[in-house]
Amino acid sequence: IIWHGYFVHLRHFNKAMFTGYLEESEYAREHPLELEQIRRGEQPAFAPITTVRLILFALLALALVGGSAMLFIWLRWTPMAG
Repeated sequence: IIWHGYFVHLRHFNKAMFTGYLEESEYAREHPLELEQIRRGEQPAFAPITTVRLILFALLALALVGGSAMLFIWLRWTPMAG
């Protein structure tokens, strides 16, 4: 989380997540192969969503949400010291 926060949101901040647009110079630096495909008139290929990836994502999301809920419940019902 710290690595992502620094490199994506602080060091190389761009407004694309808010506006949906990325400057061509930034696009060339971050996604050079996709930009070449676009310049040739091709549509960039999306990564296929396989059943294994979908199941792994669902399990990971369930584990994170369930673990967070259990942590909040445990913290709520643990007596405070002092």
